[in-house]
Amino acid sequence: MKKFSSGFWLFVVTILVVSYAYFFEYKKRNEDEKAKSAESLIFKFKKDDLKSIKLVRKNEILQFVRQPDSSWKIVSPIQDGVEALPFGRWVDSLLEEKSEMSFGEEIFQWKMYGLDKPQGSIELSTEDQTEIVEIGSPAVANQIYLRVDHKDEITLGHNTWEQYVKKEPKDFRSKDILRSHGREIEKIVIKNSAHRLALEKQEGEWKIPGISYELDTRALKGFETQVLNMKAQEVVSESKTPKKLISYGLHTPEAELEIYYQNELKPVIIRMSEKVTKNGKSVSKDSYISNSELPYIFKSFSNFPKSYSKKLTYFRERAKPFQFSSGDVKTVVAHEGQWIATLEQVEEGQWRLIKSTADQEDQTTGETVNQIEVAGLIHTLESLRVKEFLGTKSSFSSQKRYILKNSKGDVLLDLQVGEKTKSNGTKVKVAGTQGILSIEDSAASTMPTQKLIEAKK
Repeated sequence: MKKFSSGFWLFVVTILVVSYAYFFEYKKRNEDEKAKSAESLIFKFKKDDLKSIKLVRKNEILQFVRQPDSSWKIVSPIQDGVEALPFGRWVDSLLEEKSEMSFGEEIFQWKMYGLDKPQGSIELSTEDQTEIVEIGSPAVANQIYLRVDHKDEITLGHNTWEQYVKKEPKDFRSKDILRSHGREIEKIVIKNSAHRLALEKQEGEWKIPGISYELDTRALKGFETQVLNMKAQEVVSESKTPKKLISYGLHTPEAELEIYYQNELKPVIIRMSEKVTKNGKSVSKDSYISNSELPYIFKSFSNFPKSYSKKLTYFRERAKPFQFSSGDVKTVVAHEGQWIATLEQVEEGQWRLIKSTADQEDQTTGETVNQIEVAGLIHTLESLRVKEFLGTKSSFSSQKRYILKNSKGDVLLDLQVGEKTKSNGTKVKVAGTQGILSIEDSAASTMPTQKLIEAKK
């Protein structure tokens, strides 16, 4: 076994001692910096301990109170919930503010710093303690004069305090139109002048009673989510007097939602209207909304009523008419006018031409088949979704047709492609599906026919 000299061991011990000393010195310095940073914080409270926040300026008091469920509520000058994200960020900013320096001053000199009549004050309270900061005049270098907890000293802070004290209820109040408070929706009725549609939750799944065809469960669930997350841009009225309702068109709404909560007989009614406002040459179109549970009138973006006036077709399953598995396709028949071609899969990803109007002889290789175009066609057909349900009375003129079969010769899809619609769609007919449908123009344009076959070289 190799022996090490005493010099080597002295070197090792020295390294260990130096590392030990450095580590604990670094740790101590780090802890000192953290302590110094914490000491410079103006508010010493932790966010979770706060119970009340009061902003005072001139003759107005803006006060927030934490509720038993830990949410916050505005209690003065209005009563409403808060938008959690902007309010939380504002509180975080307050608690992160630091004192840049403090110095004593005789009280008769405070007028020099704007603290004889401060711009306002912010008061934070816990269960048993209160801290207050009064905001004075701006100082140099983006600073402002503050007085903390009525002490006989001036504190210099960052001038963001001037923005804190200018906050108004509208900066924080909740924009939620529907306040479910944990209640579960079991029924939604959509109403407008043209139709009435009821959605009901049965055993946890949304259904539309009386409908025999398949519905899109994602669209139904998505609409519930859309209703739960209705947001306004702002509150335009604190009351719903008859005069106010007429003023905002809510006496004769364009659309209504009746929302039934579990174990509650009376629905919450959301009324929606649109109003065009002219201001000189500019014209604006805004939506106004009321909630039967709330005293307010909300304002939101244009077309708000239309976005919630869903028709039955919105909830129909849009992939079902085209459903098949690409792995089951063994034969493809393509038609365009008098042109017909039949393709057969010889192995995965390889197709051969059986016959076509251009060449009636049987083929034994895939040399005249564009393999990429065939794969693209099958992928497009498998990905199709209904754009519109046009009904049985819509005219239809077939221009292309595709028939897909499995190894047994069973038809997986029989699709006829027709003319374009006025809404950037293309009409289609699917065997076994009632009525005319439409698909996106972009999908129809990528369906090849004669490009499936390459000219012989």
